[in-house]
Amino acid sequence: MTKSKMKKFHQLVDKRLLGEISSEESKELDVLKGDLDSRADPHTQQLLQSVSQDRRLIKQSLKSIETALTKLDAKIQGPDVLDSKENQVLTMLLEGTRAAEIATKLELSSKTVLTYRVNLMRKLDIHNVAEFVKFGERFDRLSSMLLTSSKEARQEAK
Repeated sequence: MTKSKMKKFHQLVDKRLLGEISSEESKELDVLKGDLDSRADPHTQQLLQSVSQDRRLIKQSLKSIETALTKLDAKIQGPDVLDSKENQVLTMLLEGTRAAEIATKLELSSKTVLTYRVNLMRKLDIHNVAEFVKFGERFDRLSSMLLTSSKEARQEAK
């Protein structure tokens, strides 16, 4: 199979995985796959299947991450956008800082910090401390994934 046909094959596989393939393209993919299958030894066929499964899993993972980021963004940037002080309190709470320490650092009363926490939970549609902890864990995971992706992108750009 020529390099251009192989490239076309991969593009069509990606389209099929995303559900964006037309019936004409699907027929073309089947022809290319048949051509590839007829020329490949069993080991190569197994590798092709493995690559196809890996691509599918990666695409599903990326969609899940994108959905989670969209939901997180909607929570933070929803109709009740957080003001700067709320963002400070939220950041400190997610870092595990206790309310009394936040009050001292931001020069607020402890009661004011608790009021901020209640307002944050309302705005973020969080109903109890357990949900707040889960929110924080998801935030940490997403933040670390974004940082990793950002670092990888910068390294690839160099």
